[in-house]
Amino acid sequence: MTMNVHIALGVNMSGQKELPGMRIAETEGSKFRAQVLSEISGRGVRDVFVFRVDGLTGFPQAIKGVFPNADPTCKDVSAAVYQYFGVNIF
Repeated sequence: MTMNVHIALGVNMSGQKELPGMRIAETEGSKFRAQVLSEISGRGVRDVFVFRVDGLTGFPQAIKGVFPNADPTCKDVSAAVYQYFGVNIF
């Protein structure tokens, strides 16, 4: 059996890394991704500026649905985090 592990790693406004979500699932899809994002939002994450999603189908739409101010197309996440927060995460 193949399992997928989905990890949401974040950097807060103080530059500290946080792990707001981690899920293990047999399958993945746009509905699953939207559910995970909704759960993260429900735990108190109010705004996300940058996502690194590696071209996963349906993810940009799910991101915009839950976090409308986010940039789901960013490819160089470390540069974007440094630009937004002045923090080097790697």
